[in-house]
Amino acid sequence: MSQEKVIPWEDDFPSGIGQTSIDFIRNHGNRELFMQAKAGDEIAAVELVKKCIKKDRVIDLYNQHPDAVILPVMAKERTGYNVLPLAYAKVMSSISGFRVNEDIFQINSPHHTGACAMERLITRPVFDGKVQNGYNYVVLDDVVTQGGTVSSLRHFIKEHGAKVVAVSALAFGKESTIIALQQETYKNISEKFGRDELEGFLQEKGIARGIEELTNAEGKYLLKFRDVDAIRKRAYEIGIQRVLKENGRVFKEKSIAIDRVL
Repeated sequence: MSQEKVIPWEDDFPSGIGQTSIDFIRNHGNRELFMQAKAGDEIAAVELVKKCIKKDRVIDLYNQHPDAVILPVMAKERTGYNVLPLAYAKVMSSISGFRVNEDIFQINSPHHTGACAMERLITRPVFDGKVQNGYNYVVLDDVVTQGGTVSSLRHFIKEHGAKVVAVSALAFGKESTIIALQQETYKNISEKFGRDELEGFLQEKGIARGIEELTNAEGKYLLKFRDVDAIRKRAYEIGIQRVLKENGRVFKEKSIAIDRVL
């Protein structure tokens, strides 16, 4: 986590723009397409996007931000490179006058697909690439649940002299279209946990430099805990589970490889 100043959400940061529901993407005969696209199948990704996208919403977004470029979240999952956001961007561009930016990438692999809320919170995506100073960006993702990926990408863009003017996804989780931390949520967090103690945890885990950088969904999730010690305990448990799972996966692959050699 950078030691630079806190970058709070803008007061007028817009709500996210979705195309369909998570249930539609992951069920209703679309689950296989979804999993194939998450693993890098371009044909499956375009087919799923076309089943989800609402052209009028794309045109409305373009009319609001005709000078913006669309920036898909490009990341690697356990099963391969997730091409859904890129397919979403390409289809959106074909419908409107939006240009697609492909110069920024996620450079770590937090593997958020299927992760629980705490795992999403403590495993933050990291981005790198060329940000065009002064540009307006529309960030695109396939599914937004807590908004941590969007938050991390926004921080990276802001730090390099540009701005996120809109966020769109094929689908949003419950109450996740409100991405920016709301004043009421901020007030409740500060009063319940105390700013210094909670921010110590957030900085220690590389989650945020200040409470103001949390998304609203992340803030509401933290409010479910009794105190910061309970948050730390849950984070520790999930961290251990993640290491065990990852080590188990790696050594299972090594075992299979050794069997093949034998």
